[in-house]
Amino acid sequence: PEIFVYVIQVGAFRTSEDAQSQRAKLSLWGIEAKVSERDLNGSVLYRVRIGPFEEIKEAEKNKAETYGGGIRYRDGSNKKLEAQSPNV
Repeated sequence: PEIFVYVIQVGAFRTSEDAQSQRAKLSLWGIEAKVSERDLNGSVLYRVRIGPFEEIKEAEKNKAETYGGGIRYRDGSNKKLEAQSPNV
């Protein structure tokens, strides 16, 4: 059987600084995100992702909490994540 790993991309940016800024904002909400680089037609695209998740249900739950129902802060309060358009 094939093994899949799921990630949620929460942003894509043209500069490393913008990607790191988004990663830091997520960190304040208790979400560990990673920045990865991808070549896109000779330019570098910086992707901000959370995960990996072994189960698709776990990834979908985290996606729903991040994009739909808001972020659960470390103190237990529930606040919406500000939408931020990528610089792409």
